[in-house]
Amino acid sequence: MAIFRRFARRTLCALLPLLLCAPAAWACPNCKNALPSGDGANAEQLAGGFFISYIVMTSVPFLLVGGIAFLLWRASRPVPSKPPEKA
Repeated sequence: MAIFRRFARRTLCALLPLLLCAPAAWACPNCKNALPSGDGANAEQLAGGFFISYIVMTSVPFLLVGGIAFLLWRASRPVPSKPPEKA
C-alpha cells in the first residue's frame, strides 16, 4: 500500500503543474489566422517556424521512449563486483 501511495503522490506532483499551466499553453501552430496577409519574407520565416515546431513535436515521443528504454537497460545491468582488496 505504501508503494501505491508513493506512486500516486509522485504522479500527482508531476501532473499538477501540467494541469495548472494547460490554459496558458493552449495554442494551435497550424492556425489559418497565423498566416501573414501579404509579406513574403515573413511567410518564409513563419513556414520555417512551423517546420521547427513540427520536428520538435514529433521527436519528443521518440526521446521519451528511448530515455525510458535506456533507464530500464541501465537498471537491469548486473552490478560489477569489486575484486578483493589485498592487505
